[in-house]
Amino acid sequence: MSTSRDFKTELKEIADRFYTQLREKPAISRFATGRISRLEYVTFLQQSYHYVRATAPNLAAAAESIRRTAAPHRGEIADRFRDHAAEERGHEQWILDDLEALGEDRASVQKIQPCTAIQAYLAYSHHIARSPHAVGLFGQAYVLEGGAVQSSDFMVRGLIERSGIPNIENAVKYFQLHGEVDVDHVDSLVKALDWVTEPEDQHAVKLVAEFTSQIILDLVDYVGEVSLATV
Repeated sequence: MSTSRDFKTELKEIADRFYTQLREKPAISRFATGRISRLEYVTFLQQSYHYVRATAPNLAAAAESIRRTAAPHRGEIADRFRDHAAEERGHEQWILDDLEALGEDRASVQKIQPCTAIQAYLAYSHHIARSPHAVGLFGQAYVLEGGAVQSSDFMVRGLIERSGIPNIENAVKYFQLHGEVDVDHVDSLVKALDWVTEPEDQHAVKLVAEFTSQIILDLVDYVGEVSLATV
């Protein structure tokens, strides 16, 4: 049986591998150096909107799924998911604010078809949250929020200082605010992982972390394809 320490070490390895792969993506390099185009940035925000909007409902559903189990120790985990759902509500509005600052109509994002990667993410997250494996969503939060903390500063600097996108200084709320709030979220999550002691729950967390990592890498590739299509 994996110990809690082994579990956390394995989860950190998944996240670190993801962050390394992410930094190697050409589109992320363009964000960092300010060579990202307005179209790429708008595409990234539009696609991200769809999964960010689903986060709070899925976390709330996960809390209910976990609470239905008989194990007493899972009450703390369910409470953590419930609280996290409350913390995540409305974050998609930050994306709409950024899109509006870029000159996009707020309502137009509803007409944007999620790319294949985001469609898969939405279906998988919806299923996990309402399944006996709902604890697995800890893995999703671990890689996404840790990634936000690691990348927020250099992404914002690259956009504001070097991109030349009109009104960009007012269109980075999503990156800035996630970079701020997710510091506490990550700290709280790392502590909550001590409650994940069952091998099947630990496996679910690692599996969802792996899946989420790949989906975000695929999303970044999709954004990069937008750039290639405009050359």
